[in-house]
Amino acid sequence: MVGGIDLFNRLAAASLSARDEKTARTIILDHFTDVHVQQDELRDLFRDIGDVFGKRVDPSVLSRYHAAAISLARSMVENTALLPPDAGPHTLAWSWLRWASQGKAGQHTKGSEKQAERHWNSFLAHSELVLLGDVRRHHLVDWRDTLIGTGELAEKATKKRKFLSQS
Repeated sequence: MVGGIDLFNRLAAASLSARDEKTARTIILDHFTDVHVQQDELRDLFRDIGDVFGKRVDPSVLSRYHAAAISLARSMVENTALLPPDAGPHTLAWSWLRWASQGKAGQHTKGSEKQAERHWNSFLAHSELVLLGDVRRHHLVDWRDTLIGTGELAEKATKKRKFLSQS
C-alpha cells in the first residue's frame, strides 16, 4: 500500500500491458517519493519557523504573518508572480511607504497626503490583507461601498460614478 492507494492491484485491474504497468508504477512511485521529500522539507521549515517564534507574538501580527505566508505559498504552488528574494515582500505597508516617498520627490500634491492616508488606513482595516498580490477588485468595491455609506465619498462623486457605470 503506497500513499493510501493499493497501487499494484489497481494497476493489475486496469488491464495494462506489462510494459505500460511498469511505466505507470515507476511514474507513480517517483511522484510519491517527491511528495515525501517535500513533506520532509516542509517539516524542517515549520520547525525553523517555530524556533523563530519562541517568544509570544502579538496575535494581530501573527495573523498578518499567517496571511502573508499562505499567500506566498499559493503563489509558489500556482507558479504566479513570485517576488525575487532581494526585492522584499510587496506588502501593503511597503506600498504606502513607497507612495509617501514619491510625494517627498514631488510626484503628488501635499494636500492629497492626509486624505490618502485616511483612506488607506480605512482600506487596510476593511480588507485585512497583507500582500499587494492579494488585493482583488471586490476588496476595493466593498470598501468603496462602505465609504459611500459613511459619507466619506462626496455625494457628487458617487452620483457621477453611478451615472458612468450605467452608461
